[in-house]
Amino acid sequence: MIIKNILVMPIIISIFLSGCATIKGYPDRSGNVNADLQELDRYFSPKIIDQYASAPDKRAFRNEVIYGQIRAIDLHFAKFQQQLVREDFLGRVASRWTVLGLTGAVATGPGATASAVLGAISTGVTGAWETIDQKTFIKETMPALLTKMEAQRKETLVKIMTGLKLGVEEYPLNLALIDIGNYYRAGTIPGALAGITEKAGADAKKAEDKLEQLTGKFVEDQAGETLKKFWIADGKVDKDHEKELMDWIKLKIKEKVSIPSFILWEQYARDREKAVEELNLPREVDEPESKLLRKFIKNADNISPNQKNLFQLLDWMKKNSLMEVSVEDFLYRKSYSDKRKAAIIGLKISK
Repeated sequence: MIIKNILVMPIIISIFLSGCATIKGYPDRSGNVNADLQELDRYFSPKIIDQYASAPDKRAFRNEVIYGQIRAIDLHFAKFQQQLVREDFLGRVASRWTVLGLTGAVATGPGATASAVLGAISTGVTGAWETIDQKTFIKETMPALLTKMEAQRKETLVKIMTGLKLGVEEYPLNLALIDIGNYYRAGTIPGALAGITEKAGADAKKAEDKLEQLTGKFVEDQAGETLKKFWIADGKVDKDHEKELMDWIKLKIKEKVSIPSFILWEQYARDREKAVEELNLPREVDEPESKLLRKFIKNADNISPNQKNLFQLLDWMKKNSLMEVSVEDFLYRKSYSDKRKAAIIGLKISK
């Protein structure tokens, strides 16, 4: 009877695992993933740098390559996740059913010797699984590892998406490919183990918030253009200016932020204006009308805003279909030179 149980047990386990094959943890997806990956291989060509060098529109080429590589990495990561979840689930089920079957045989077997043999087998299976459980899955931390991977991937993706908003002078393809390598490593078990902490879930939420904030939150304004020209001179980063700008950001901004993010993110628009002012950077224009309007909207100390006059200017801009234009751009952009002259006349500002 005992020997019969032993022989039947592999069959039961095989049937059960066959039935569990449909329990994958993930729904089936449409399309042919392998075909998609094969199509995306062209973005990993060894000649990609040469193609970039000869591309007529380097920024468009850079973005296409990076988006293609991101897509390929995401497809591989999805397959990797599914395999981890499936192996974890089926391995546990197989072990638990094997133990249940063997210990059942121990309970019903007629011979003490046979019971001892089967009990030893059961102990061995359980012990082997517990060893795997502790060393490979670190006592139920695989979900935390996956959470950390997702968090690190999103953090790196934020950096990449920020870079892609810049020109190729500030964010060339070579630099973007370095970040792509970091994006891949962020989705590996070694990468997750290197950076995992107790707050892995909080990291994912923080990165998600940044990614949501990033989408549609970039603005281009005159202060940002001024800071960019201060930071990048003749296509190269000016190290002295970079340090000066970074020191100002660290002193004035109460959070960690990179220079590209500071230049582009909408939430730092007012801080950019202050940086240009306090770093004494040259504006795009410095014509008399611009100076007069700037003086008009400031108090006698020439620093704090004169709210009454500022509202008058805003009202004039609204009546003249300039509501979508910031006051800063209106004051400094060359394209609004004629409008500034009209504003001085309309508001009866004396020279």
